[in-house]
Amino acid sequence: MFKLFLILGSLLFVSCTGNDGKDALQQLTVLSDASAENCPTGGTTVIAGIDSNGNGQLDEGEVTSRQHICNGSEPLTLVTIEEPGENCEFGGSLIQTGLDDNQNGQLDVDEITSFEYVCNDPVLTTVTDEPMCFPGGKTISTGYDHDNNGVLEESEVSSTTYIDCVYLRSTILVGSDLNESNASISTDISGNIIVAGSTDGQMDATPIGMKDVFVRKIDAEGNSIWTKQFGSINNDFVFSSTTDSVGNIYITGTTSGNLEGIGIGVSDAFLRKYDPDGNVIWTKQFGTVAEDNAYSVVTDSLDNVIVAGTTMGSLETSMGYLDGFIRKFNSDGDVLWTRQFGTGNFDRIESVTVGPDDSITACGNTPGNFAGITNGDYDFIATQYSPDGTLIWAKQYGSSGADYITDIASLSDGRVILVGYTTGSLYNQNEGAFDAIAAILSPEGNFISGLQIGSLGDEKFTSVSVGENDEIYLSGTSSSSLYSSNPENYTQPVLLITDPGLFIYESLQLPYSGNTQDISVESSGEMLIVAGTVDASSVDGLSTVLSDVFVSILRKQ
Repeated sequence: MFKLFLILGSLLFVSCTGNDGKDALQQLTVLSDASAENCPTGGTTVIAGIDSNGNGQLDEGEVTSRQHICNGSEPLTLVTIEEPGENCEFGGSLIQTGLDDNQNGQLDVDEITSFEYVCNDPVLTTVTDEPMCFPGGKTISTGYDHDNNGVLEESEVSSTTYIDCVYLRSTILVGSDLNESNASISTDISGNIIVAGSTDGQMDATPIGMKDVFVRKIDAEGNSIWTKQFGSINNDFVFSSTTDSVGNIYITGTTSGNLEGIGIGVSDAFLRKYDPDGNVIWTKQFGTVAEDNAYSVVTDSLDNVIVAGTTMGSLETSMGYLDGFIRKFNSDGDVLWTRQFGTGNFDRIESVTVGPDDSITACGNTPGNFAGITNGDYDFIATQYSPDGTLIWAKQYGSSGADYITDIASLSDGRVILVGYTTGSLYNQNEGAFDAIAAILSPEGNFISGLQIGSLGDEKFTSVSVGENDEIYLSGTSSSSLYSSNPENYTQPVLLITDPGLFIYESLQLPYSGNTQDISVESSGEMLIVAGTVDASSVDGLSTVLSDVFVSILRKQ
């Protein structure tokens, strides 16, 4: 603001004002004016008059004139965007200041007294491999290069974006001071994780038999919500778990004792239902006088429950020796239908899936002739039934070696994916004793595409899950340095992510000794869970001496 600065005081002028010769004094007084009425922005008042009484000041009656000299208006600052160009190479801001002399509330060109350009620093973007992501995952960092050294330093980063990144967030161990095995996982509608397995120790209650079943519900951060342990006085094993549309939990497996009533045979299959709070709703034990094992459980769109496994007896009609079976229950545990099938040889059903139309497809292995020509020592088989139990198709596939299928999942268009391992050259030249394999079948059961990966060690796919966009998640094991350094050739968990055509775009080898047994994708697709067992190793600082179940939680960015 410009001000008129004058020395406050009196300027005396001497003149002759009368015939008597008496001196008359004319005085000019300059005062600061604080009156908003006279000068809204401040200024100076000049008062003139005749000091008639000679007292050295102008009294009110001696004033002959009064003039207000006001300052300019309030200072204004105008900030505008400066586009990249001559004044600012990377753009910036133009800051202009001045006095609003005409008091129109804006800074006109002729009122500008100073200006300054504040220019942006260069914007840098860096793209790097993300060490917490699978190979292929990238980190994109953006920020201003404030020191103009051409390098985007950590302190200069203003935003970070992850591309195609699935990173290992945490791993927890689930176990007692004894051995745990047979890990199975699933997720519910709230994103909680259900982990089930078998234990020799105490997980919740006093151990009942030689080997009991445990079920633990944990939240997405790995915190335990509740744990349940049950069993007979003999050996009890759990092999699979799933949830329904309201969060109820189903687990299935095998018992050699009495879980519900009287045991029927050497070993029986069982199915148990829990509510979301861990309360048992019902338990079903079923089988023949021989051996019966339930290996897989899924639910359909109506919350019916489908169990698949093997039997050496007659659940329906025996084909001879070891057969596969599928049994469908409603949500109350009532049996809707049972199908039994096989070759008269050692036919083992490993897994079952439900398609978008609620069709049911089971898969497994056989050394016999299930549906066509026997290809090798062992072939993998798949068979599909309609929701009412009508056979739709049965297929047999394989190489000249031994081919084993361990799991199956459905895609949104009715295709299915099978995973396992082979000693043959099924889709590629065999690299070792066992190579991991995956195959896509059409809704009619015809082969579409296959994947075979291996090394000089052993590779196996043990589980598969499909995401909301039909991305495929494969888990398994490797005893070599397939995707990371493994100098001792321990058996380590591996994870692959592919597109619906089995094109691999992400892979990971977890850095501890163990076996993956199950994989699940949370419904939103943002969380991936892998489970298995680890022996005498250290997992993220958690030491295990015997065998524990591990649960690795991975996140997508």
